[in-house]
Amino acid sequence: MARKQQTERARPPSEVLPEEVWRLRRARGWSQAKLAEELTAQGWAVGQTTVAKIEATGAGRRQVTVDELFRLAFALGVTPIALLVPPEPEAFSEVAPAVEVEAADVRAWVQGRQRLVVGEERAERAVQLAAGHRPAETEADRFYLAHGGAEEGDLLPIEAVERHEEALAPVASAVWDALEAGVPRAVVTAYAEVACAMGPLAARARQVSKTRRR
Repeated sequence: MARKQQTERARPPSEVLPEEVWRLRRARGWSQAKLAEELTAQGWAVGQTTVAKIEATGAGRRQVTVDELFRLAFALGVTPIALLVPPEPEAFSEVAPAVEVEAADVRAWVQGRQRLVVGEERAERAVQLAAGHRPAETEADRFYLAHGGAEEGDLLPIEAVERHEEALAPVASAVWDALEAGVPRAVVTAYAEVACAMGPLAARARQVSKTRRR
């Protein structure tokens, strides 16, 4: 039986875990009773009812302790992080009630490969990346530079570009000049994305660039 996953919003680990236990158990072809048997065999005596409550997504959901998280991951043959962070590439995780972060960054954070960078610090990092004043340090940084700050769905059809050809002509000229000057294409496209999305911060990047040249 299919079960709808909550992928349209950021989810905290407590909501991801039931979905992932359910998904991974079914991927192994196990029933809830079979997972309960595996958990019992490793020393955690539980029954099918307990597994059902762990997988529940409503009010009857059973909260899982850190110790139990390890036991579930071991029984399912995955790392604990696989039960805590959404597997979808475009997903976001809720790391605090008012903080949503890309799942890829949260995964690297939990694995100890980087610290989380959010809010104003994240915006400042994007500006510095676009201006070439700092190396890519996080998963999001590397994606940002590799994809020019844009996702595939953001690309415009040629008809839309042609409608604005006159207004875009100076932009095209500036881009060509930057490329001929040796600026990497990824940096040029990232800088353009920053200018569109962050406005005043792009001006700050230019000011930083001028200051560094003095």
